Amino acid sequence: MMRPTQVLAFLLVSTSAVWAQSDRGTITGTISDPAGAVVAAAAIEARNTETAALYQVASSATGNYTIVQLPAGTYELTIAVPGFKKFVRPGLIIQAAQTIRVDATLEVGNATESVTINAEAPLLKTESGELSQTIATQTMDALPLLQVGASSSGLRNPYNIVALLPGAYYQPVNTGFTTGPTVRINGGATASESLLVDGMDGSNLMGQTINQQMQPGMDSIQEWTVQTSNYSAEFGQAGSSVMNVTMKSGTNQYHGSAYNYFQNEFLNSAQPFTVQPDSPNEHIRPVVRRNDYGFTLGGPIRIPKIYDGRNRTFFFFSWEQYLNTQNQLPATMSLPTPAYRNGDFSAAITAAGNRNLGTDPLGRAIISNAIYDPNTRQVAPNGQIVTDPFPNNTIPRARFDPVALKIQNMMPLPYCVGGAPCNSNGVVNNWQNIELGKRDTEAPSLKLDELLGAKDKLSFFWSRTLTYCLTCYGFDGLDQPISYTFGGAIYAHRERLNYDRTISPTLLLHLGAGFDADDLGRPSVTPDYDTCGQLGLCSTAFIRPITFPNITGLYDNLAGGFGSVTQPLGPIPRVDNLSQQFDAITSVTWVKQNHTFKFGGELRNGGTYSQNFSRANFAFSAAQTAMPYLVNTSTGTSVANIGGNHIGLPYASFLLGAVDTTRIDPYSSVRYGKQQWGFYAQDSWKVKRKLTLDLGVRYDYSLYFKEQYGRSPNFAPNLANPTAGGHPGAVTYEAVCHCSFTRNYPWGIAPRLGIAYQLLPKTVLRGGFGVVYTGTGFSGLTGSASANNTLGPASTPGQPLMTWGQGVTVNGTPLTPAQTAWPNFDPGFYPIQGVIPGQGPQYYDPNAGRPARQYQWSVSLQREVMRNLLVEASYIGNRGMWWPLVTTGPPAGVPLVNYNYLSNDLLSQYGLSLNNAADVATLLAPIGSAAAGRFQNKLPFAGFPLTATVAQALRPFPQFNTQCVGATTSGPCPINAPLGDTWYNSLQLSANKRFSHGLQFNFGFTWQKSLDTFSGSPDVQNRKLAKAVATLDQPLVTRAGFTYTLPQWGPKAVSYALRDWFLNGFMYYASGIPLAVPTANTSGYPANLATGTINNVTFQAATPQMRVPGQTPFLQDLNCHCFDPNTTIVLNPAAWANPAPGQYGGAYYYPDFRGQRRPVENLAAGRQFRIRERMSLSLRAEFQNIFNRVYLNNPSITGTGVSPQSAPVCKLPNGANGPCSQPGLQVVSGFGSFNTSTVLYQPRTGQLVAQFQF
Repeated sequence: MMRPTQVLAFLLVSTSAVWAQSDRGTITGTISDPAGAVVAAAAIEARNTETAALYQVASSATGNYTIVQLPAGTYELTIAVPGFKKFVRPGLIIQAAQTIRVDATLEVGNATESVTINAEAPLLKTESGELSQTIATQTMDALPLLQVGASSSGLRNPYNIVALLPGAYYQPVNTGFTTGPTVRINGGATASESLLVDGMDGSNLMGQTINQQMQPGMDSIQEWTVQTSNYSAEFGQAGSSVMNVTMKSGTNQYHGSAYNYFQNEFLNSAQPFTVQPDSPNEHIRPVVRRNDYGFTLGGPIRIPKIYDGRNRTFFFFSWEQYLNTQNQLPATMSLPTPAYRNGDFSAAITAAGNRNLGTDPLGRAIISNAIYDPNTRQVAPNGQIVTDPFPNNTIPRARFDPVALKIQNMMPLPYCVGGAPCNSNGVVNNWQNIELGKRDTEAPSLKLDELLGAKDKLSFFWSRTLTYCLTCYGFDGLDQPISYTFGGAIYAHRERLNYDRTISPTLLLHLGAGFDADDLGRPSVTPDYDTCGQLGLCSTAFIRPITFPNITGLYDNLAGGFGSVTQPLGPIPRVDNLSQQFDAITSVTWVKQNHTFKFGGELRNGGTYSQNFSRANFAFSAAQTAMPYLVNTSTGTSVANIGGNHIGLPYASFLLGAVDTTRIDPYSSVRYGKQQWGFYAQDSWKVKRKLTLDLGVRYDYSLYFKEQYGRSPNFAPNLANPTAGGHPGAVTYEAVCHCSFTRNYPWGIAPRLGIAYQLLPKTVLRGGFGVVYTGTGFSGLTGSASANNTLGPASTPGQPLMTWGQGVTVNGTPLTPAQTAWPNFDPGFYPIQGVIPGQGPQYYDPNAGRPARQYQWSVSLQREVMRNLLVEASYIGNRGMWWPLVTTGPPAGVPLVNYNYLSNDLLSQYGLSLNNAADVATLLAPIGSAAAGRFQNKLPFAGFPLTATVAQALRPFPQFNTQCVGATTSGPCPINAPLGDTWYNSLQLSANKRFSHGLQFNFGFTWQKSLDTFSGSPDVQNRKLAKAVATLDQPLVTRAGFTYTLPQWGPKAVSYALRDWFLNGFMYYASGIPLAVPTANTSGYPANLATGTINNVTFQAATPQMRVPGQTPFLQDLNCHCFDPNTTIVLNPAAWANPAPGQYGGAYYYPDFRGQRRPVENLAAGRQFRIRERMSLSLRAEFQNIFNRVYLNNPSITGTGVSPQSAPVCKLPNGANGPCSQPGLQVVSGFGSFNTSTVLYQPRTGQLVAQFQF
């Protein structure tokens, strides 16, 4: 009959089936006698001084010993050998994934005698070549980095540990809609780290950027170890780093804490550049009421007269709650002025500077922001389609669409609660209003530890994070139902079960199983709205419940309208997501002579589930009130630009009810899942006492994300499309083809090598090289299978897809539920509803199953210069490849591949060249016009619109328009194409002082260069052009953290008054990050090439402008603190020039075109009151941005300046917006201007902290 421990081991092995990694630490060393001879078969025992757990081993024939699988904690090491005094070394602090060396020289004597060595664990890392940092909870809590409210859960965010890591990018987070600090370490891909919680993977399958949604309470964490390079083979399926989190356990002593972090606006500085309505000499200080409070309790489980768990059964419980009530001050946006509401858009012409953009085919002047009557379409003598301008730039009220009018009546008039830069008399940035937000987060957790005997140990961990708010994202200060504001509901939980078995003194078994789940909901403030009864917008395709329509595109950066570039009208459609992952691990450690072998592996089985509720989105454009011959629809939306200017206005199109594109979806639910396996073998070989080699190899195999029922659409380039007359390029599904869209990579073999050589007693040379593979779809990149009925633009450029007052129609036919039903396996489903050219399906790259691979290498020299002070100099490099492309931001996109563009080879087949202006004009001409020349009426298939361009007709798949970069994509676009590359080299200097004499500090300096291809190439035919400075590159970084406590000093009364006061701080100084280059426009192009940018001609991504030699990109030093950002243009428009029509531009980023440096300077001061031994009360005040620096937004790179941009817009003395005619005027918008209605990071903010510990 099997004993209970054997049954448990069998069950865990059955669930894991494979072996895996550990969160434990190691003690190793050599035992010798007074003559220096090694001592074999010595009995060695490590005892956890807090739980009395024993770990027993024996020294090998070479005198070496290794004690592995030690949970983080404090240990006493005992060595007993007959004929020698007992060796005792107390106070050894063991950290996760760390190895410390303790050598013992025994003294001859009686075994009943003992020699106790009272010394702290050594700082030198003599046993491994890996690079890592371990931060205890006390250190994280002491430094002023844990700001309340600075993450999606609102809790203090332990991810701020990245601030302390050399080679890591760090900037403070704002307290709005954010998930925490950006994690990019040693030049790796952003958010590619692996998170281990009690030894098992806890990464969120929806993307590591939202790992904070599942975070446990800060005080339930024992320590946080980050391994950044050359880690051993047991760690894998990671990108930039491995974050190893150990949770607190109970001990034989009851201990705990109670705390409260309190924020109030009286501790904060006011919002810069704002004005209190009732006090013009004061800034606005929004109301803030935040509390993060909780308690912890740990110890043995004891039930009087029933059970005594001392030395056996322990618990640790933590409970934390965050409450937030805050008046949010959103960024300025635009609302229609009274004149706009009456159809009078004459002020839009004034706002654009009354600019004459040339003449139309009828010889009439074209004025920027002029609006044209779509009912006056006519053919000009040259064959181009023109329309007549509305007299006085005014739409008669009789032409107003009844649905648009009802929505307009819900909009308030312009209003500015905060004064400048908001201007209620202007047409742009004339609305800013405070909105109340509330949030509640709870995070309980429990850890249980059981010592089943001398050889068996069991632990269990559970945590839950519950967050709810009804109004906490998308603040705009508007009322329902037109407000964009929406809520959040997060229910996350995590479970861990670990079992350790000492089979023999040299053989240990570790088993573990874990489960993680994150249910992310986005509740709507108004979950159901009767659009038919309230607005007269009726359609059987609207499946109730459905929210108020989401309306986008109503804003113009010069003329205003409604909203802003990022702020739509109405709520976002509700989408709820669920991430679940099961993780099972096993490892076996075997100590043999000078070798410590470890074999293991893991299984991860997880997936995501999404519910997409019914939605109705309508997008408007300036094109429907522009002249049709200037309209371009190649990117999936209609635009009518002339250089940096345009005609037509989005809000004018809205008043006419003229919809450009729409998306109407029914409810859909989607499940994606995958499995990952990993196996490893490693050997820590003590070649000599001073030389250790780490040898290892790992094998990782990761499946790609698949939709559970095969409902994910995929582009089929060779399949005939019935909607496009049988032309190749349709859609297929795994449920239909019974195939796999991509190949899984079977060769994930990753060797590891590490070396540590102790040159001198206090000097160690370390180095290593390793290959590391990530998992597939590491950042939640699964593709999509939900309903996606995106329609438009209309086949005829400039025509509306539908007019609201005439119903929800496509090509004049009412849209029905059958047409929008989900799922739909029709191979001709795309382009949707036969709108040609239209949206195409996504395309799983044939190599999407290939995980990213990194080569990591480092050499470091470590020196203990004095007791408790360690310095280290390191060269660190890595080379990453096969990173999956991200097509929706951030980054905004990666144009490295395009499946539907006009290549040079394809153009040459038709006898066309981009270097020939006449050929470019031909490509831009409607195929049904005489300007198309020899291509006139040569349609690629029956039904192809004559109004589409020749270029569109010559595309490989002319039935599709393609826009694969930005917030909205229109396929065929790549899913997980493994084309990204990274390069990183750095010199990193660090100094760490362990706490002594009241002082602890860490210092780091990094000189680095980070390159990647994530910004893309302006020409996908030449991907080498994509290699450029990384978007988060900071060549020089200095960071420092310190804590100092005043010691006892002088007479008793003086000592009592002065002792235990402390000052803690953190500082971070770094280069600015690169600014994006302005996008090319058609300024200066001849009339027949008015839309001749390369993306309109060949359908590649928008190309950047080119640097002008001899011109500096800046008019002001962004770091001089010597200009008024409200009245100053800081970028030089003359530094940039457009490429010629049909030509490619320059790079997307330049190393000398960088934004403002943004130092981080935080400080805390307070006192600890010692009530009695092991009991204290700490009170302190913490301040972020202690010197109240103003963190400006990056200057605008769009829209204004001089050619090739247009003139900037200023607030005129009469309050209206217009040309900047004199110096000192407030700049409203423009190339090189600042949006000062918000700041990038908060002004000085404070919090009061009270902590009671026992």
